[in-house]
Amino acid sequence: MKYSLLVTAILLAFVPLSQSVSDRQCGNDTNFIWLDIILVIDNSPTMISDNVYESISSIFGPNSQIGTGYTDPRSSRVAIVTYNNYATTVADFRTIKSLQQLKTQLTALEQAGNSGNQSYLDQGLISAQSILTKFGDDRVNYKKVVLIFTSSFDFIDSRPDRLAETMKSNGVTVITVNTGKDKQVEKQLEGVASAGFAFKMSTNTTETLQNALTTINCHCYNYWTWTQYKHFGVCLLNPGVKGTHQAAHKYCSSSDMSLATEFNEEKRKFNYSKMLNNNIDGTTVSAYYNGLTSEHGKWYWDQPKGKPMIPLDPSSGSISTTSGCVADIKYSDGSISWTPISCSNSFNFLCEAAACDTDNYCDSP
Repeated sequence: MKYSLLVTAILLAFVPLSQSVSDRQCGNDTNFIWLDIILVIDNSPTMISDNVYESISSIFGPNSQIGTGYTDPRSSRVAIVTYNNYATTVADFRTIKSLQQLKTQLTALEQAGNSGNQSYLDQGLISAQSILTKFGDDRVNYKKVVLIFTSSFDFIDSRPDRLAETMKSNGVTVITVNTGKDKQVEKQLEGVASAGFAFKMSTNTTETLQNALTTINCHCYNYWTWTQYKHFGVCLLNPGVKGTHQAAHKYCSSSDMSLATEFNEEKRKFNYSKMLNNNIDGTTVSAYYNGLTSEHGKWYWDQPKGKPMIPLDPSSGSISTTSGCVADIKYSDGSISWTPISCSNSFNFLCEAAACDTDNYCDSP
């Protein structure tokens, strides 16, 4: 039988909300991409290199900071490896110190043309790994990216897909761009790339890579304890403790967080899954506080300090009272509903914060 307070509960029917009330989008300002990127470029005679260097030069916004030493820490280090019969480290993470230097180097590579007579991607990846090993710990909070351009797929001793798998297992995102039209190469490169990051050269390559890099740049402060809400610029933390609504609010707001929002049913289900799968003591969570807060008889979503609270959108539901607190409660029939409740109840809760992205720099991983 459901809890007796079901009498006062309202099972809310969620419908899509207007664009004015939605979860935060990831920042996508290409002037403020902050990543460590290794370009791995095939420069063998088999390489189809039309527009490759131009596409790379256009990835970053015109005011991008390349290198280190800037007042604003949102800068990208860019290393370059070329390969044919063997690999050449053209520039490591210390070499290129500005966007203009990067463009100059890419122009020089384009003018130098191709060399060797084979295309050994494994050699290029071995050199890329060497750079990551030597310099990767210098900026541990910056995501690492290996960006490969090739139109062929040969190897000598080590399989490129296995080398890439080792990188991926260490948190590196591998992007591949097939500059040719060989379907077999396309399939092989899909095995090298991180899921969803195998692309083909086209007129939209620059935009595609910009979207890929800003997506990678959108992540949680600490992926061991935080969970990103799908593709949004929002991260959730389950502290694994219980408290009154006041204690829950104080816990979250003390670290530039807020109690979690639930603008739609999809987010509510995601939040409950986060509570269910990440409850530290292993117990089943049947109720938890969300960020609905009553102010002067109206309902608002909690927000971090200094930011205005967001009014409850009528299209997402309503609350039967004008005061008190609200919890997500799971009933015996499996349904989960917002339920008016006394704020003195001790419940679990979720904290929410903005993800790290081009709009929001985080100084720790």
